[in-house]
Amino acid sequence: MRNRLLTAYGLLLLIAIGSYALLGWHVRMLADDYCTAATALRRSVVESVIHDYYSWNWTYVDSFLKAIIAPMQPAYHQVQTLILLVALLGALWWLVREVGAALALSPLRRFSGLIALLLLLLFVYTAPNAGLFYWHAVIIAYSLPTALIIASAALLIRWSRNGYQRAGRYAVAFMLVVAVLLGTANTFFLPLMGALALGAIYAVWRVPLEKRRAALGVIAAVGATALVAFAVVFTAPGNAVRQAQVLATSGFTTPGIDELILLTFRNAFSYLIFPYFYTIIYALLALCVGAVVTLALGGEDAKRIARFPISRRAWVDALAIAALFAGVALATIVTTSYGVGRLIWHTMFFPRVAQALCMVALGYMLAVWLAQRGFPSAQIKQRPAYRAMRLTLIGLLVALPLGALVNNLSRLPNFQAYAQDWDAVHQMILSEVAAGSRGVIEVPPYRYSLAAFLHLDDIDQPDGFTRLCAASFYGVQDILMPPALEPPRVGFQQGNQP
Repeated sequence: MRNRLLTAYGLLLLIAIGSYALLGWHVRMLADDYCTAATALRRSVVESVIHDYYSWNWTYVDSFLKAIIAPMQPAYHQVQTLILLVALLGALWWLVREVGAALALSPLRRFSGLIALLLLLLFVYTAPNAGLFYWHAVIIAYSLPTALIIASAALLIRWSRNGYQRAGRYAVAFMLVVAVLLGTANTFFLPLMGALALGAIYAVWRVPLEKRRAALGVIAAVGATALVAFAVVFTAPGNAVRQAQVLATSGFTTPGIDELILLTFRNAFSYLIFPYFYTIIYALLALCVGAVVTLALGGEDAKRIARFPISRRAWVDALAIAALFAGVALATIVTTSYGVGRLIWHTMFFPRVAQALCMVALGYMLAVWLAQRGFPSAQIKQRPAYRAMRLTLIGLLVALPLGALVNNLSRLPNFQAYAQDWDAVHQMILSEVAAGSRGVIEVPPYRYSLAAFLHLDDIDQPDGFTRLCAASFYGVQDILMPPALEPPRVGFQQGNQP
């Protein structure tokens, strides 16, 4: 019976996660997608990367991948959400198995697939905005790199539990990862440097003396790679071009130290409370998930759970974990505050993922700490209050995938209408171009504006940049589209669940 219930729950999680991929199947080109594709299709991959280096927002991996993908547009957009979800799931599955091996918890390894599915749904549901799963420009720069970070964490755990052997090979692997990360978005730099600093402290404190030199050597090599990669990206002329335009259009000026500190704390406060204190609520949700999973793995047997490993100074580990996810969030906010003066929600996906993983770890530690003090005892488990709490937590774990599934299915008709209209407009423009038209092409409006749902510019905005980029993509003078009849520019706020 227990195995059947777990199988059914795993199927529910899979269907809920699949509903995000189903919505993603109806996504098409949006906003910057037209611009990057138009640039790349007129050049070779190398020429496109060089063009970006001198002209606009150069990050070498991001430019390279978008140039590679450009010829596959718009078809690639239909599968990009699925690719992202599979990458995240694979990385999480590996991480859970490595944690299970490091803790010598066979149940954790046995149910690694189910736990990975639950964690993935937690990430998707608590993401800062929906664009992280449906907008090509940020999927490449911010979402997919997060899967690489999770996989790197799994690799780091494997290296540590194997006694820090073969340091040279692992150093090369981690250096490549860092080079890729900083080649996608420079917002990863400060969190990475903070994590390396914590890693160095951990190595000095807990790594055996005979292995400490190897561990510190790898940390130093990775840090040097990060500095070089960041310098290459930061000094690219194209980034100065984009920064100048941002400053000109927004009126923002690069802040001094005092102003940067003020902006950072203001934006950090906004991240915590906007909207409806979701960051804090999602942190508590992840804590509950970690505790409930731990109780389930231990069969709600306090004596059994008490044998799950935690260090004698668990409170020190808890403080370090809290410092890690708080530092990641704060470092990312500092970066965006310096660059544009405000919080950019799609840059906060990695901090939100780091928060979720760390809070799940704290939930595990809390459950073990309570078990070592006899909770839940046989007497407590008979009390109505405990039974009510148990049912509430189980209901929460069931409500999470059910809520996501119902929400996504309710959005599906609008996404389908958008995809049908986009495909019709796409074919109409291609037919006009094939017939020799290179002037102004008028097209009908979308019944539903996915760009408006994601708070992005689209070709129906007469003063926006997307219309000109789309015209360049199709090779025409201009594209005229009336605004969507009822664009949903209200009803979705950045910070809500997707």
